[in-house]
Amino acid sequence: MPTLSLTQPLIKRRIRGVPNSFWAQIYLLLAVLETVVVLIIQIVNIANTAADDSVDAWSNTKTVSSGSILVYDSLFIVGQLFFVVIAWEAVAHKNTIQVIATTCFNCLLFVYALIQYFNNVNIAPADSTASNLLVLRLCLGAITGVCSIAFAALTWELFLDFGWKIFKKLGADLAVRTMFKRRQVLITLFKLDVFFFVGYAIQTATLVLKVTDAETWVQIGVVMPGSVLVLTLGFYALHWEHARCMLVVMFCLAVSPAYFIYRLVRMYTVGNHGTMDPYWDTREYLLFFIIVNIVLILGTLYSCWLCYRDFGKGLKTRTLDYQNGKVKAQVDAESTDAAAFTPGHAATHLPKSENRDRWQLE
Repeated sequence: MPTLSLTQPLIKRRIRGVPNSFWAQIYLLLAVLETVVVLIIQIVNIANTAADDSVDAWSNTKTVSSGSILVYDSLFIVGQLFFVVIAWEAVAHKNTIQVIATTCFNCLLFVYALIQYFNNVNIAPADSTASNLLVLRLCLGAITGVCSIAFAALTWELFLDFGWKIFKKLGADLAVRTMFKRRQVLITLFKLDVFFFVGYAIQTATLVLKVTDAETWVQIGVVMPGSVLVLTLGFYALHWEHARCMLVVMFCLAVSPAYFIYRLVRMYTVGNHGTMDPYWDTREYLLFFIIVNIVLILGTLYSCWLCYRDFGKGLKTRTLDYQNGKVKAQVDAESTDAAAFTPGHAATHLPKSENRDRWQLE
């Protein structure tokens, strides 16, 4: 009777893009299953919300547009899809740093699900569509919470499984490994920045600001594309070690907290918290995104500074040499194996300590 071994992958057949590690496949499988369940729940929520034409179904004291609920649910779907993409990318490339970041991102999805649930509890009267959907929203929080715990446990297993092997491929120089680790941290932060920057801008432009407000067009025409442009410039500067571009990115990041602090102050000072308060049903969501964005900005700024100091110290050359040498190393290995079995050629046996494949997998 066959038994399940933790050292053997679930899918033994080599498939492009699918990791060949047992724990990596479990991590990816759980991410896909969570995403499928979340998508089903949110699609049901969106369908019921869109079909409900009753204003009273969303608030018994104030007029709350169901359009805002649709935006939150849609944003959650985008976040879940973003999660499964970065989860696959992390395990496929054996990137321990991104695995940790992916697990943290799922915890943020859990917090967002709780905000959705408690916010809807406050605005949903009894025997309404909104009230009937509370059970599904509670299930959404429970699923993401349990999965966050499971991902945390799997992250530790992947940490042991990967063994930071991606750093070993760069050689034994500890300084190069440290620089590469900083580079991977910054790349991961840039990816998270894209989602949270754009997510906040979309919520503000669609739910709070009006078409007649000049600030709306500044948000759509400057803030959103500007954020993407700055982060794209950051990827470019990091990859090619372009010092001037990185300085521009750091300057933009340094002034960004001032914008979010301005939005935070305005959110709690505008209106009278009555029926004309534009932030009445969005304040908790925007507060969540502002806090996460400020933390990410500070972390990204510090990481940019560390990587900027590493420019010109050999990491770019070592990385390019490794990428260019992978194909050559494979060809050399195949040539050596063929020569070892050629008649009249003495086979050479390498001890374990000199075997390259074993060294990479340790």
